[in-house]
Amino acid sequence: MDEIESLLKKVEPVIDSRKPLVLVVDDVRSNIFIIEGILGDDFSVISAENGKVMWGMLKAYKPAVILLDLMMPEENGFEILEKLRADAQYTKIPVIVVTARDTRDDVIKASRLGAVDFLVKPIKEDVLLRKVHTVLNA
Repeated sequence: MDEIESLLKKVEPVIDSRKPLVLVVDDVRSNIFIIEGILGDDFSVISAENGKVMWGMLKAYKPAVILLDLMMPEENGFEILEKLRADAQYTKIPVIVVTARDTRDDVIKASRLGAVDFLVKPIKEDVLLRKVHTVLNA
């Protein structure tokens, strides 16, 4: 069993089909825990620590929204966002960038590549909840 199959087996029991599914892509486990804690009451949250795992998750699940970090090894968030928008089966999934990078150029580039919103770390609980709810109710 490879890494992706192993993760998918662990994720299955925590998904509540009555709640919208959020996929968090971040290489820092503590960031994932924080986001899971903030969103867990309103959403089912699954996570991937890199692009490779994320692509495997997308084959098995259809998230309502993706929260994407920019600074990751291997594929960075910009590369992932560009590939998501180039693939017809993923173009409709809204992506919110959640990152420590906050330059004007980063915001513009993420928007140009198709991100629907941009959130700078450290994450403020009320802001994250509002942004995810807004995106899903649009």
